[in-house]
Amino acid sequence: MTNAQLDSFGYGNIDKLFAKLFNQVVSKKREDKVDYIRIIEVGSFKGRSTLVIGKACQNAKTLYNINCEIICVDTWLGSPEHYEELSQDFMGKNEFLNFYTTFLKNMVLSGLNHMVHTLRLPSAAAAHVLHCFKIDADIIYIDADHDYESVLRDVRLYYSLLKKNGIIFGDDYTPSWSAVMYAVDDFMKEMQLKATINDGRWYTQKTEGDSQFL
Repeated sequence: MTNAQLDSFGYGNIDKLFAKLFNQVVSKKREDKVDYIRIIEVGSFKGRSTLVIGKACQNAKTLYNINCEIICVDTWLGSPEHYEELSQDFMGKNEFLNFYTTFLKNMVLSGLNHMVHTLRLPSAAAAHVLHCFKIDADIIYIDADHDYESVLRDVRLYYSLLKKNGIIFGDDYTPSWSAVMYAVDDFMKEMQLKATINDGRWYTQKTEGDSQFL
């Protein structure tokens, strides 16, 4: 793979927000003298956001000897909008079959393969597995399907996997993805929580209660 190059095309940009949220979690871990952080990413595509998360984890290891585990949930088969936008020529080349290979290659090239674990399932099925094995997280990033029912379901299922003081966040909180906005707003009302909105991205922290396995 000496001549291989990253192919990390993706949608959105979580760099600044994730750095802020991750630093909050790192500070709390250091205060509590805990040297481990688990992150669940729901929707990984080719791994652009995973690379951002992984880089932050590498820095935390170097600076504070904090270890990270990143669990990436995706089918790597594309979302409906990918099929709607792409040409017949693209689909005829079976490009969708390469998403998973591209993701894995990007992790290896970035030196993240030792901390990244893939769960190649639809988000709801993956949540079921995580609940069964009692796997919770300090940070959860939601960026899978973008229809109202799917977003609301994912936020519900994964919020319960969040540890106390953990943070759940997502992007596409914009009028062009109004279903995402409505789903996030309805979840916050349902749970009596408040989301912070920042440049089309949302997040909230679990300040009360710990992870709850279904």
